[in-house]
Amino acid sequence: DLLEKFVIGKVKPGTKKPKAAAAAEPAAAAAKPLPRGPLVTLQDPRERYALPLAEKRQLNHDTFFMRFELPSPKHQLGLPCGKHVFLCADINGEAIVRAYTPISGDRDLGVLDLLIKVYWAGAHPKFPQGGKMSQYLAAMKEGDKLDVKGPYGKFTFEGLGQYNLNRSPGQARYMSMVAGGSGVTPCYSVLREVLRNPDDHARCSLIYANKHEEDIWLREELDTMARNNPDRFHLWYVLEEPGTAPTPVTRTAETAAANLIAAANPQQQQQQDLSSAAAAAGSVLNPQQLVNPTGSVPWTFSRGYITHDMMAQHLLPPQPVHVVTKSNVTSSSTGQQQQGAPGSLALMCGPPGMLEAVVVPGLAAMGYAAGQMVLF
Repeated sequence: DLLEKFVIGKVKPGTKKPKAAAAAEPAAAAAKPLPRGPLVTLQDPRERYALPLAEKRQLNHDTFFMRFELPSPKHQLGLPCGKHVFLCADINGEAIVRAYTPISGDRDLGVLDLLIKVYWAGAHPKFPQGGKMSQYLAAMKEGDKLDVKGPYGKFTFEGLGQYNLNRSPGQARYMSMVAGGSGVTPCYSVLREVLRNPDDHARCSLIYANKHEEDIWLREELDTMARNNPDRFHLWYVLEEPGTAPTPVTRTAETAAANLIAAANPQQQQQQDLSSAAAAAGSVLNPQQLVNPTGSVPWTFSRGYITHDMMAQHLLPPQPVHVVTKSNVTSSSTGQQQQGAPGSLALMCGPPGMLEAVVVPGLAAMGYAAGQMVLF
């Protein structure tokens, strides 16, 4: 009677597995076919994945195209549209991490493609040593490995107007975009995803600002998108100095390597910068290799800087924010309940001064709410 208080059950005959059968289970599991579909490279955003550099080309005075290999031709990066990665490197004993948005997507199996803007040492008086990560990337050689981690970011475009912002799903049929310089890459990734699908009826517009015409990234791709989708995509450029000659390529990968070495020895920094620039002088790429070489065609877009009037003319007017709920009812920012009504988003990426002083106030003047603005 005393033992009955502690009885928790009875062992039934035959319930204990033979050792041979138990050992066979892992083998049977291993024999199961792998799931179909692409393999994912970035499986854990907390981990770093070393990817080898397969190809590097200098496109103009400060821009490089870099292609990294994924573990196999069947691998995808694992980066949802709208997200970015972190590039990690140990540079002169200092851990450097920078955010980049690839120009390739998960449909581009086996590769990670990046456009890199290099901030050269000695090019700007406020930053005499230049960009640590960008010069490190410019100095890399084919076969060198780079640590990549991700995905990161608060915005994901899921297709057919559906998106997720700060973990809240939403719907937008109108997307206005403003980009400056290298900030075009996240806008480009969303545009490419929208326009590749003929069933996606979202309308997009982009104002893209640069200093020189040669600085325009992805010019051919953007022009083709606009030409092939006149009812879905409006594209407008603005240049600070249109019609000026291309900047000579006087800094190369060798310059970047020399700058990194000099940065490790501050006492020789100034002398090293001068000697590196002199050694690289006269090294000019063929104009056909430039991102967008200045030609003889007159500039027909805007000159100067982005203005509120320009934004009102070339961006799409805002519609109410609509959040997708579990009941598949879309609710607007005004509290009204509407079924399937379209909303608007404004996506932007570029120099902080341009965004804070011009773009965000201009969007607000157009009627965009804070919850409709996405800063990459």
